[in-house]
Amino acid sequence: GINAEYGILITACAMASPKLFANSFAGDPYIVFNKVTDDALALSKEISTFMKRRKEIEEEYAKNLLKLRQSALSSKFVGTEGGKKPKGTIAWAYGCLIEECYRISEVHNYLAININNHIVVPLE
Repeated sequence: GINAEYGILITACAMASPKLFANSFAGDPYIVFNKVTDDALALSKEISTFMKRRKEIEEEYAKNLLKLRQSALSSKFVGTEGGKKPKGTIAWAYGCLIEECYRISEVHNYLAININNHIVVPLE
C-alpha cells in the first residue's frame, strides 16, 4: 500500500544520502515539524494558485473555440439544405474543422471542471 511505498521512498532517500537525511530531522523536533508543515502549506498554496490559473486558461480557451466556431458558422460555405455540404468537397472538410472546434472546446471545458473539482477545491 501507500505506507509501504512511502517507507521504501524514505529508506531510499536515507540510503542515498544518510547525512543529509539525518540532518533534516536534527534540532528541536517542534521547530523541524513547523518548518516541514509551513513548507507543505506554502507548496499547497502555490499549487492551488497555479492550478486555478490553469483552470482559467482552459475555460478561456474553450470559450474562444466556441466563439470561433460560431463566427465560422455564418460562412456561405458551411451548410446547405440538409445542413451539410456533399462529402469529398473542401467545404465539407471546412465544416468538419468548424465542428471540431466544438468538440475540442468541450474537452477543455471538461478539463477545467475536473481541475477545479479534483485539485483546486480540495487544496483550499
